[in-house]
Amino acid sequence: PLAKTGAAVALAAVAASVLAGMGAALRKIRH
Repeated sequence: PLAKTGAAVALAAVAASVLAGMGAALRKIRH
């Protein structure tokens, strides 16, 4: 259970990081 939770948290963190990076890139491109 702990391993699954850790993996889920890690995936969520990576996804959030990617989304944040894409958002920043889009802002840079548009401005």
